[in-house]
Amino acid sequence: MQVDSTTYAPRVEVDLAGLAPAEFTEHIRERITNLDHHAPDPILRATVGFSTPTARGRHLVIARATADVSRTQLTAHASGATVHEAAEDAMNALRRKLVQLSYHRRKRTHPATAAQTPPGIGPQPGRCGIGTSPCSA
Repeated sequence: MQVDSTTYAPRVEVDLAGLAPAEFTEHIRERITNLDHHAPDPILRATVGFSTPTARGRHLVIARATADVSRTQLTAHASGATVHEAAEDAMNALRRKLVQLSYHRRKRTHPATAAQTPPGIGPQPGRCGIGTSPCSA
């Protein structure tokens, strides 16, 4: 699916669960939109949700963020003392996953990196069933 990333903004759903003011939703949307340049393809959809382990003591906030990048779903979890801290940690974890995804897709689609592998490393014809002779080791 070709999407023009210069005009496209991902659809972001935010569930604050009553733990933060409604204005915080816009901050989360901006953070997700800013993460888009780390992704190999545009982020089509993202969700961010917050919860607390118990209803009584709100000493810990848990954030769960997901991003759909070209039919690949990435999930990041984080916790913090405040909603802002949990959100920032979840966004950083999601950014790391987007960078990893971009690196691995770039490595897979650019065979020039495979041609730079030193001799003797990686699959070799005639060894371990590659080519004509079976693996003898």
